[in-house]
Amino acid sequence: MQINVAEAQISIKWDKAFGGSNDDVLQYQQQTSDGGYILGGTSNSPVTGNKSADSKGQEDYWIVKVDANGSKQWDKTYGGSKKDYFQYLQPTSDGGYILGGYSNSPVSGDKSVVASAEFDYWIVKVDALGNKQWDKSFGGIYDDFLVSVQQTSDKGYILGGTSGSPATGRFGMNKLIGSKGEKDYWVVKLDANGKKEWDKTIGGKSFDFLRTVKQTNDNGYILGGYSYSPSSVNKSGANKGFADYWIVKLNSRGLIMWNKTIGGSGEDVLQCLELTKDGGFILGGTSSSPVSGNKTQASKGETDYWLVKVNEQGRVVWDKTIGGNNKDNLRSIKQTSDGGFILGGFSTSGVSGNKTESSNKDVDFWVVKVNSSGAVTWDKTIGGSKEDGLQSVQQISNGEYILGGYSQSSVTKDRTAASKGSYDFWLISIAVKEASDNVSGTYSLTSTATGEGTIVTSSKTNVYISGAVVSLTAKPMAGYRFVGWSGDANGTQNPLTITMDRNKRIAATFAPIESGIYEAEQAGVHGGVRKSEHEGFSGKGYVDFLNDNDDFVQWIIPGLEAANYELSFRYANGGGKDIPLKVFLNGKIIEQAKIFNTTKSWSSWSYTTVKTTLKAGINIIRVKSVGKGGPNMDLLRLTTSTNGPVNIATANSLALEQKKQIIEQKNKSIASNALSTEWKASPNPFNASITFNLQFSQDEEYELNIYDLNGNGIKAFAPGAVKADNIVRLVWEATSVKSGIYVAKLKTQSGVQTLRIFKN
Repeated sequence: MQINVAEAQISIKWDKAFGGSNDDVLQYQQQTSDGGYILGGTSNSPVTGNKSADSKGQEDYWIVKVDANGSKQWDKTYGGSKKDYFQYLQPTSDGGYILGGYSNSPVSGDKSVVASAEFDYWIVKVDALGNKQWDKSFGGIYDDFLVSVQQTSDKGYILGGTSGSPATGRFGMNKLIGSKGEKDYWVVKLDANGKKEWDKTIGGKSFDFLRTVKQTNDNGYILGGYSYSPSSVNKSGANKGFADYWIVKLNSRGLIMWNKTIGGSGEDVLQCLELTKDGGFILGGTSSSPVSGNKTQASKGETDYWLVKVNEQGRVVWDKTIGGNNKDNLRSIKQTSDGGFILGGFSTSGVSGNKTESSNKDVDFWVVKVNSSGAVTWDKTIGGSKEDGLQSVQQISNGEYILGGYSQSSVTKDRTAASKGSYDFWLISIAVKEASDNVSGTYSLTSTATGEGTIVTSSKTNVYISGAVVSLTAKPMAGYRFVGWSGDANGTQNPLTITMDRNKRIAATFAPIESGIYEAEQAGVHGGVRKSEHEGFSGKGYVDFLNDNDDFVQWIIPGLEAANYELSFRYANGGGKDIPLKVFLNGKIIEQAKIFNTTKSWSSWSYTTVKTTLKAGINIIRVKSVGKGGPNMDLLRLTTSTNGPVNIATANSLALEQKKQIIEQKNKSIASNALSTEWKASPNPFNASITFNLQFSQDEEYELNIYDLNGNGIKAFAPGAVKADNIVRLVWEATSVKSGIYVAKLKTQSGVQTLRIFKN
């Protein structure tokens, strides 16, 4: 079909339905790096239609993977014996997916843990083929509803939803802070393995419902939802009406930076929020407010789409009311390549207001395109004979969009896919031809890497047809980390998926890994004295070089990669004269007389730096007096360096070492399935000493090192080798070590394993 709408030619390319004989309700869909799509929703269907597995309880998560033409590749059902309601999914950096929703199932089926007796947050991590890797539950004794999940730049996860629970829950107070009112925003930060790092309860004294959480460019978070609370507790803005949009900005630790209340005199319910290219945010939802408060345009019908553009501080830039004469409910918004926005929701309105087509029968999909100022450029109504609710919309290329939602219609009007049951997932691809489109064009992709690393693309060409989806993976060299993308992409998602809708330049930035801070007062000291009388030092003190010729401070540093490093020594020299020191690496002098310039005061601290190459494993670094005396030594900081010392022999040695590591890593990956290591530590917790028992099913070489929680090396056992099935016992006499938590790291051919140990 081909229809002229607001000077745009809009055609439905294809539509597909997925479901079983009962209810299958899609909540979210997203394009994947292979050009296909991943669909997620809730199902109570048995094996029928497209569904390949029976329901595990009353309702389950149901995930469907399709190719670029909408043909099913696989589907997976996840659930326990009761109710599991899917809400959101995101692709993860390892090629898999993180799924989120809420569940009241006990331990059963795919659910391995419960947090409380009511509905809890439930997340499921799956691989690229949908195979479950792990699942986690979080919640208090009342209902906790998860609606949003995103992988964060540290490869952890941020969860967002609504909770009415007090400080309760299994496993050590699963919810740490009680409700502020009737319902609150509840945000939970996890590490890469799904272990909770922190949680925050945010709200006023009434009802506050979170709809979405996104990580921001400063590694903080933006929360979007709606609130019925007056100014109280965490909410600083007074009500504008019955319910208002409420956005909250958090820093990387979950502390509130600011919050904004935005609304009119009626009910304004935020449903979606996205980061925009200018650093601000676009807010979308449903409004029944007249011109009042922040609302500058009159209502078009019973409820309307309401768009609000805010800057990076949450201040309103503009707002737009978009709707017809009946109910129009917005569910999804995305920024498009031209700087405008694509909106998706559902409507019962006839031709009126901004709506140029009538609903077909009941509730229909309604798609609206606006420019960067919020002005409508085209709209499209799509539906069959019954209820069709659009939940998720995305631009796929310049002039192409994918729509995902649920449908109760049979083959009627715009629906050509046969019904599978009551409600089905409904996926629609539409093409839009506008004067500025270049759908048939080709575009070039230029990718560059700054610093030490490379970019690998999913295709060998750098010229792509319009709409091509490309995956770029940033790969840092040993000793470096990926910082982020720049040019026509931003953020830290890795791999990065882009759609070619114009010529693009993308750069990946890499930076040295700071390998750690090593305090001088915790190092080996000969002839010097540990002191803390002068201010400004790091840690608990510093080392005062005395007047002996052989005074030295020596650090033994385990677990390093072979790479070029900068050794930065922090010191104070208030004696008025520059002081030379010898610098040794692994027993050899690398600086005969490194100058430590005067700092003019013993409370003024400075750095001096030596560039060198460190070997893999354990390195010993020593600074030693030349003649008599020396500065006050505070710490050693190690940072990988792009430029090492000008030493061809050392550089060749490093290259060989790096090549050896690459070969060893390949061998590890090949052999990892066959290798087995069992190890434990006892007693744990311990008082004065702890014994590590290591047993291997193969001939093995090993290294065991102990670190504190700041990554500082505390103890390095001598590397060893053992025959298959033999037991190694290593004893750490830790009488001089303070109480606390430490990390034991065991390195073998099969990889690295860590174990937390506790000293009383």
